Amino acid sequence: MMANWRGAGRTIVTLQVVIVSLVSFGVGVGILVTAATWEWVTSKAGLQNVLNNLGGTVVTSVALFLVWDLVGRRSFKREMLDTVQYAADLEDSGVVRVGTDYLREPDWNDLFRSVTEIDIFFAYGSTWRNNHHSKLVDFLGGKNSRLRVVLPDPEDEATVRVLSQRFSMTSDKLADSIREAVTLFTDLSVTAAGEVQVYARSGDSLFSYYRFDGKAVVTMYAHEKKRKNVPVVVCQKGGSLHSFFTADFDALLKEGKRIAPKEQPKGE
Repeated sequence: MMANWRGAGRTIVTLQVVIVSLVSFGVGVGILVTAATWEWVTSKAGLQNVLNNLGGTVVTSVALFLVWDLVGRRSFKREMLDTVQYAADLEDSGVVRVGTDYLREPDWNDLFRSVTEIDIFFAYGSTWRNNHHSKLVDFLGGKNSRLRVVLPDPEDEATVRVLSQRFSMTSDKLADSIREAVTLFTDLSVTAAGEVQVYARSGDSLFSYYRFDGKAVVTMYAHEKKRKNVPVVVCQKGGSLHSFFTADFDALLKEGKRIAPKEQPKGE
């Protein structure tokens, strides 16, 4: 009922605009005809020029107004509504940046600055680890810092086989790369003032994930079996994407087993 009423209202407004425009157009044409045919006017060149200009202005203005009202204004309105909807969707998602180079486009220096909690989920991340090793050391120098890392289980043959095919590596090479990551994070825990937890999880990996307090960086994997730039999304807390990936990481922790540092049995 409301939609029908709004549709009828728009029809009435459009009809009113057309009627007023036609009347105005008729007035303009009438002025032009008068200026061209009425002998009393034609005998006065100055008055005739004024009426010609006035009539031409009225006719042109009406034509432009009709084009704007019936086409331009509505197209502009639709474009504005689309833009507003896009902005609302973007705000709801919490996305603050999108790119295709995960090593450079996220501002990693800014993400590491003043952070207290970092969560990581990737296959082995050798390039990322090498680029940010010193930042991880500095971060873990804080007593309240916490680093949680989830890696594929290098001892699970099915997991290693699936990921090795994706990354075009041999199973042995991939397993060694994962173990290298485990060793690095374990070594970090030895000298860390903060807390380090390393987990191994069986199963496929669909993306890489890095959370720095209230911001998260997510990088996708390509189906094509060669190294290439992949989409990277930076999102912030409060958005739907951040909530999804945070919950997904919590699920990874539950599915995985803690492998380093080893938890001490109670009573020791």
